[in-house]
Amino acid sequence: AVVSTQSTGEAYLTKRYLTRRERKELAASADISHTQVKIWFQNRRAKAKLKDRKAIALMQSAITSQRIQLYSHLPPVSLLPPLAPDSFLPPRPNNLIAPIPTKLPA
Repeated sequence: AVVSTQSTGEAYLTKRYLTRRERKELAASADISHTQVKIWFQNRRAKAKLKDRKAIALMQSAITSQRIQLYSHLPPVSLLPPLAPDSFLPPRPNNLIAPIPTKLPA
């Protein structure tokens, strides 16, 4: 089992998905069934996906924690005065649209 785990682990580092032929070759060299190789790869991909999700959640938590520390000196948003709906938009000029020519240039 140790030898098969090493060989499948080395194969996984090279390629996450194996063709049927590669699976059979790996199974023969590790002296296990091709179904065991297939299941091992499925489990390894699921484990990697879970590990990635946990790493992302940890990074998001750290970012949130930093934001809380950065903005902790500011009053809560509920205590800030309300903004007028268009106060953050620049004034819009009326002459941005060019008139449509009635005659085509010759």
